[in-house]
Amino acid sequence: MKIKAWLFTGLALSTLVIILATVKYLEISAGMAYASAMPEYSETVETVKADSAEYTKTVEVIGNIVVPHHVVLRNESSGVVASVNFDSGDSVKQGDIIIQLDVDAELANIRSATARETLAQSIYNRSQKLRHSEAISQEQLDKAVAELAVIKAEIEVLKDKIRKKTIKAPFDGRLGIHTAKIGAFLDSNSKVVSVSGDTGFVWVDFYVPQPYSKLAVSSQVTISAMNSRGNDVMQAVILAANDAVNASVRSRLYRAKLPISSMVLDTNTAVTVSVPVNKVAEVFTVPNQAVLSDQNGQYVYLVVAEADGKGYRAKYQPIEVLASDAITTMVSQGLDSDDVIASAGAFKLFEGVLVNVQQAGKLISANKTSMGVH
Repeated sequence: MKIKAWLFTGLALSTLVIILATVKYLEISAGMAYASAMPEYSETVETVKADSAEYTKTVEVIGNIVVPHHVVLRNESSGVVASVNFDSGDSVKQGDIIIQLDVDAELANIRSATARETLAQSIYNRSQKLRHSEAISQEQLDKAVAELAVIKAEIEVLKDKIRKKTIKAPFDGRLGIHTAKIGAFLDSNSKVVSVSGDTGFVWVDFYVPQPYSKLAVSSQVTISAMNSRGNDVMQAVILAANDAVNASVRSRLYRAKLPISSMVLDTNTAVTVSVPVNKVAEVFTVPNQAVLSDQNGQYVYLVVAEADGKGYRAKYQPIEVLASDAITTMVSQGLDSDDVIASAGAFKLFEGVLVNVQQAGKLISANKTSMGVH
């Protein structure tokens, strides 16, 4: 009886194990069938082709605007302001009297001297006639000549005093701010007002550190307003360079000519000067979002077609970056002209992952010819 019971129990357990194994096998088979029916994991990205460009390394220095026709007018003699003929900011023509100091005393002295000049001229004319008839001596004629010359010189001195008290526009231009008021007393050599003329261009003076090669006259530099973020950029041509390096700052002074534009270019305005400091190099440009970094440096993911041509895979590609701006990155090594690069969404990729290409196109860089160092 015990043997039959044990046999029955063993048979029941074996049957149960077989049933459970069969159920598990069916579950695993169903799971494998379901998994085989599921598509492979993939990521969707946008792609671009590496765009070739020319790159010139630049350094940025601070330049100073110099207006060729800009002077600060001063009075050479002291005096009381008699008239103010122009307001601050007015346009003036060459020779316009801007401010006139009181010259009543000088004018009165000129009238007196002119009367004496008339008398001296008459005496001189008579003396000449009398000398021809030998009615007077040569000494008397010489005295008449000297007296006339002295009076003429006095008149010229008085006119010069008036000139020193008359502040005129030296050229066509626009006045700066002045505070002159009628009746105010001005000491000699006082700053009265500035005048800026319109020449159609300005000069930009800037220093380049000694380690960089000397720039050639007639070469170009890029000028931009401070903190303009790339807006309002213009090209200037180098006119001259100092032969010697400034010993105090170990830099060479240059002067460039810049056409006047909408950029505010008043005297002593600070501007940013981008100076080319090496030869042109061939590089590739890629969008900034395509460039990633890890402990080994910077890299991109290439989107490579599979051997059967039915899909694409991500390939890890190290690169060497020269520079970048707000839009693109300059790559000197690691890319070829036919490479297709993951851009938007590249951060989701890893080596060998299946890639779905959302769109393909060619990157057009906003600044392919030159990019500053950042």
